[in-house]
Amino acid sequence: MMANHFIRAAFFTGLFTVLVAQVPTARANDCDKSDPTHGVQGKNYCIAVETVTQNPGAPLIVVLHGDMSSGKPPTYNKWFAQKVAAQIPNATIVAMLRPGYDNGKGKKSQGSTNGRRDHYTGTNIDAVADAVKNLASHHTASRTFVIGHSGGAATAAVIAGRHPDVLDGAVLISCPCYITRWRAERNASSWPASLSPGDFIEGISPQTRILAVTGRNDSNTRPGLAKTFVAEFRERGGDATFTEISGVSHSLSGKFADQIMPMITDFVGRE
Repeated sequence: MMANHFIRAAFFTGLFTVLVAQVPTARANDCDKSDPTHGVQGKNYCIAVETVTQNPGAPLIVVLHGDMSSGKPPTYNKWFAQKVAAQIPNATIVAMLRPGYDNGKGKKSQGSTNGRRDHYTGTNIDAVADAVKNLASHHTASRTFVIGHSGGAATAAVIAGRHPDVLDGAVLISCPCYITRWRAERNASSWPASLSPGDFIEGISPQTRILAVTGRNDSNTRPGLAKTFVAEFRERGGDATFTEISGVSHSLSGKFADQIMPMITDFVGRE
């Protein structure tokens, strides 16, 4: 009897430990349609989000990180979202993890990064677009914006043309807006599975506004990529501006963020 008592005690202790260990992950990645503050459904994926501020009926601003080819989690995504929230406190601000990415603290979006290479696929971009649309519906957003950096900018730009009903505006920071040209300028291998923003310009609604910003010293996504994208959209009657920022490169540093924050505030505040 004593042996059975210890066996039962060990079993329930182990079960409790397992359940407790699972709670943070379950909460972090839960796709609850009634409360998508941790995870929101995007097509077949549960997309992890970090909700910074909530203001029902206000503009929704979703922040999308870059590729982080170093393999590290894109922790700067929430940091930048918090900076946006400090400048635009009346908006709903959400930092979203692209498919397959995690924040290093238990939150992870379903899907694959393909080793963080050639992953701007239709599946991944459509999942993000659907997740943004579902967030806008939940928060009854008056308008919807995406701020994307690097690969996040490419994602936002494709969404603007592939899903023109989702966004009212997109801020493209350090955008690799023409994938083939971007890879060639870096003497890098091609990304044949990735969708290129330049191929979707014709699909962007004339009512969608674009703000593109790139650092003058950016050797990763050179300024000409976003500059050409904006010029082509403007030729089709689109509302778009491009700004080249001196003294900064590709990384979304504090200096870079401080210089573009007034532009973002004005951009979102326009009617």
